[in-house]
Amino acid sequence: MIDIHCLYSICYLIKYICVGVRDLNDLARHAEKLMLIGNNISFYRRKNKLSQLQLAEKVGISRTHMSNIEAPNVAHSFSIGVLLDIANVLDVEPMKFFDFNK
Repeated sequence: MIDIHCLYSICYLIKYICVGVRDLNDLARHAEKLMLIGNNISFYRRKNKLSQLQLAEKVGISRTHMSNIEAPNVAHSFSIGVLLDIANVLDVEPMKFFDFNK
């Protein structure tokens, strides 16, 4: 029988593998940029006068996932598909999320 903590650890690793992060070292290596992308998403969401819940519903993700993406000082990986869906809903060119010179 698998220990619940072991199962949690396995799910945690699978989550990051499935969204395109090869391993947890990749997440650490890209943490700063992931946080900057999240900040830019938050900027354009507020500019469009949408709440996290409204944007999440339009994108088809949970509010918690949206909150994690935008969380300041927290690196959270997410798929390119989600990024493109967010850009589409906000009517923003995806490259705007990579403008770190604000």
